[in-house]
Parts: sequence; structure tokens; C-alpha cells
Amino acid sequence: MTLEYRHSHTAENFGTTYEDSFKRKNYKNFIYQWEREVVSQIFRDCKPDNYLDFACGTGRITRIAEGLVDNINGVDVSESMLGVAREQVKSANFILEDITRGEFKPERKFDFVSSFRFFTNAQPSLRKEVFESLLDLMTDDSYFLFNLHMNSTSSFALAARGYETLFGKREGFNHLDLKTMDRDFQLLKHFDVVSVHTKGVLPVVREGKERSNTFFRVVGGVESVASYLPLHSFFSKYHIVLCKRK
Repeated sequence: MTLEYRHSHTAENFGTTYEDSFKRKNYKNFIYQWEREVVSQIFRDCKPDNYLDFACGTGRITRIAEGLVDNINGVDVSESMLGVAREQVKSANFILEDITRGEFKPERKFDFVSSFRFFTNAQPSLRKEVFESLLDLMTDDSYFLFNLHMNSTSSFALAARGYETLFGKREGFNHLDLKTMDRDFQLLKHFDVVSVHTKGVLPVVREGKERSNTFFRVVGGVESVASYLPLHSFFSKYHIVLCKRK
């Protein structure tokens, strides 16, 4: 039986292990540094007043808001993850809550909501539940920032589907794109897409593997050149999408 995603990160000490996986000299950290650059600029441009990071985990994205947003909030269902987040982001208010239960009642709605590494991982039914719950927590002109870390048209996803064709389905290949999100819960009915930032044309398979400085110089160079190509966004694995409510 597949573990529902809302329960997948709740094990004791999971937060420490998860946080460590983004700090090593690996591809995860390489992508996170790019995310920091993109998200910090988005905060500067949008100037949110009341910010919520949904499924905030260890505060990886929440901490980028420090010094850029006055009222910072994070919500997650994993106490293990939140324990790390509270140590990492002292200025934020972290809440242990499942927002789909209808018990999360903030004093005022949020004008900026983010969610990273959730929608790709979660089951379709949970995605829909969460999206509808987040809509209720947003102001009428709120921004919605999320990422897709397995874009279904990326070179990585194409390679993954080739692997599945030859060897059978492998657990962990879960592809998602904007078209699917719109089909599943009418994303574009509620939001206009403001900007899409992409990276990851090279199909690097093992995100967590330790790599050499030479590896990252080569990858960084290739990604920099590839960013000028017409189909860069289509073939990129990682998307950061900023939307504004209609």
C-alpha cells in the first residue's frame, strides 16, 4: 500500500535527514541555490505583507523571506520538519496543521502563498484538496508561487519514461506540468501566470549524490548556454511558477 503523501514526512528525525540532504555538495543544493536567487528577487518585486509557506518542511523556502517580508508564516503536518524550521527561521511563525481539515483559521488572509516540492509529489486527490483550501486562505489579489521539480516534458522525464518502457515502472517517477494542474483543479481559471523560471535541461538522475567542483562547473556552464535556447523551458526539469489571482 502506498503511503499517502501527507504522512510521508512525519517520522521522528526525518526533518534533520531531509535538511541535510540539501546542504551537501550535490545537485539538490545546486538547484536550491538557484531557487534562492529566483525566489528572493520575486519577494523584492512583489513586496508581500502577509506570507504563508504551505508544506514548509524545514523552512527551506520560508527562510528566503527573512529580511524581505515582515509577517512570515509556515504550515506543515510534520513536527519533525517544523522542529528544524523553527531553528532555521527565528522570525517566522510555524504552525503544525493540516489545512485540508478546515481547522486552520488565521486572523487575516495571505497576500502571498508559496508551496515547493508538494504538488509534484502529492496524489492528485490531495493536490485538489490542498489547492481548494489554499484558495480560501488567499486575498483576492494574492500571489501564488509554486515549483514543479519533475516537469513532464523535461529531458529527465523523457528519459524516465524510456526507462519505464524498457524495464517497467519505477517508484518515484511522478511527472507534472502546468497543463495537468489546470486540468486537475482549474488553476488558470483562478490565476494569471506572471512568470515561469526554469532550470535543469541536463537529465541528472541522482540529486543527492556528492559531486566534484568540476561537475558543477560543467553543469553550470551547460545550463547557462542552454538558457538561451528556444525550447529551454520545455526541456527543463525544474520550474518555478509565479501566479497572481484574477
